[in-house]
Amino acid sequence: MQTLRQDAQAIIDKALADALPDAAVRRALASLVMDDQARRICIKWPNDVVLVGGTFPQTNAPSIKNLYSKLAGISSEVHAGGICVGIGVNVEPPEDAMEVGGKNAPAYLADLGFGFTCEREAAINAVGDAVLHEFEPLYRRWCDGGFAALSGEFAEHSMLEGRFVRMANQLGEVVCEGTVRGVDASGRLLLRLEDGEAKAVASGEVHLL
Repeated sequence: MQTLRQDAQAIIDKALADALPDAAVRRALASLVMDDQARRICIKWPNDVVLVGGTFPQTNAPSIKNLYSKLAGISSEVHAGGICVGIGVNVEPPEDAMEVGGKNAPAYLADLGFGFTCEREAAINAVGDAVLHEFEPLYRRWCDGGFAALSGEFAEHSMLEGRFVRMANQLGEVVCEGTVRGVDASGRLLLRLEDGEAKAVASGEVHLL
């Protein structure tokens, strides 16, 4: 029973480890571009920062996935009583044109007008500085009030709010479907299922329907 409790806590800790950097990275990237572009930078639970709206690569069959492209990703692992967090941000496109695999089309800060006044290394360093600058006050708020202190801001900038989604586990198996209704004090995604039941999801892959 103790092991089960520890496993459950580890899942919740990981949800928080994704959600807190999500908020910090979104703030940081928004601070580096003009306001009209900043409003397009949103959080896609659990661990992506995306650009919504605009023009994206066309497909033969229209897909809701074309509503956004990926600016940044966050990866976290619970390990040895702590949490390791990795953050990757698309600052500038590669010099040589290339096909990018995966399910998400990439977006770059350079597409939003950032980085044209400095060298590439300076632009990358500026992004890192901005992330650290935004992370510290959010981390202090989280230490003082838990994720509940950040949940309003997270929901305000969530691209999933009010959308009908399908949740899948790491094996790709469907766990549930429902309408997103924010996040709870533990950073878990809240869904209203079709039968009216409320469900909190701590981890998984979100598919927009």
